[in-house]
Amino acid sequence: MKDAEGLILGSPVYLSSVVPQMMALLARATFIAYWNDKFFSGKVGGPITVARRAGHCMAFSQLLLWFFINGVTVPGSTYWNVGMAGTGGARDAQDDEEGLATVTNFAGNMATLMRQVYS
Repeated sequence: MKDAEGLILGSPVYLSSVVPQMMALLARATFIAYWNDKFFSGKVGGPITVARRAGHCMAFSQLLLWFFINGVTVPGSTYWNVGMAGTGGARDAQDDEEGLATVTNFAGNMATLMRQVYS
């Protein structure tokens, strides 16, 4: 993570939250970064979450706030970078056309921003 120019963090949504393993990693990475010249600051990145039906907003916000507290610049998209997947009548992620279009737009915006920041 330290050497990456761009960071995309993705997580499934469980009980309106990012999976605990991801949050544990991010908490530890934040402390390590702060003790080492805040090495996330100035990077480009953003979150993606996938849920069956609900809980995206809380999980997406958890990841977004992690980027903000670490000084990472987050490009926008046409909507929040969330996708629908799972069972119980919900579509599979590859069938979520709006979600895929949003994430594709986000990736393009991220690439554009990284070219501007790192050139």
